[in-house]
Amino acid sequence: MTWLYVTTFGIIGVSLRFLIDYLTINLKASFPWQTLIINLIGCFMAGIVFKHSGLHPSLKTGLLVGLCGGLTTFSALSLQTYALLDSGEVVSAIGYVLASQVLGLLAIYFGVFFGKMVF
Repeated sequence: MTWLYVTTFGIIGVSLRFLIDYLTINLKASFPWQTLIINLIGCFMAGIVFKHSGLHPSLKTGLLVGLCGGLTTFSALSLQTYALLDSGEVVSAIGYVLASQVLGLLAIYFGVFFGKMVF
């Protein structure tokens, strides 16, 4: 049943991302406002779902992975960082955020380089 929740809410999350992006198209500027808005909405929703103890585990996974993950993977990064901080693992949380940002950016550069060579 979990996969059905993840798939269904994933479709909704991706659709919401597209809708928010479409509705905020006029905000395009030198700063990525659309992505920031999407990430903040996804993080807010993930926080609510994460702390809601009355949800069935399959539904909770569907909402977190499908809805929030489909909307933005940034919510997963933020939620995992929160979980590390909440359990007192401050150094791991800082390392995770730094590694995600630095290695993610490097992966983009390598992907662009590779893409230029192959295509």
